[in-house]
Amino acid sequence: MSGDEANCNTSMTDSWSTLPLSDQNFFFQLRHHFHHYKKPTGRDKRIEAFRTEILLCLHFIDKDMINRANRSRLIGMSIIGPFIIINTRILRMFLGRSKSSINGGLQQLGYVAVRNKVKAKQCMIQAIPTLESELSFMKQWSVRASSKNSLFCFLSKFPCKSIPEINDNDLLFEKAITSDYDDNQSFSDFNICLEFNEESGTFFNF
Repeated sequence: MSGDEANCNTSMTDSWSTLPLSDQNFFFQLRHHFHHYKKPTGRDKRIEAFRTEILLCLHFIDKDMINRANRSRLIGMSIIGPFIIINTRILRMFLGRSKSSINGGLQQLGYVAVRNKVKAKQCMIQAIPTLESELSFMKQWSVRASSKNSLFCFLSKFPCKSIPEINDNDLLFEKAITSDYDDNQSFSDFNICLEFNEESGTFFNF
């Protein structure tokens, strides 16, 4: 294990230890849900399923501001303004998806990579302040912005202090996806859900 990997693991352990037991239980319940529900077939249903997963992650992250950054670090995702900040390596393990599935899902939703490194770094630090002192760990994160082609925009319930202005020159527009992304993984029953009952440890629709 390299020094950077060791420091990263220590940092993740510290993030975990700061969470209250209710957050830790929620983390395990959510990850178990993602790994065991059956993802639907059909392009539109796949996009909706991926959108719901991101909404559930946002619901977990936005539980409160006290540990928001630590929850973001643990699942590999944060949202600030029209930007979604992700660590694909961590997020794919949390969602039970492949890297290509996550990247393809975001592209299908109309999110575009921010190629301006200065502005991307500003977004990362604003969303997860501790990354500023962890340069090697910060390199594992990337930023995507909701574009004019987005189906909708994920928004945190907490206002952001300041975010950089982005124009088309700051974005990396990729070739449109012409085929469905696939995970090639097995799951159990599929169920769209947006709320989590922490007392019963179950998800339900509304």
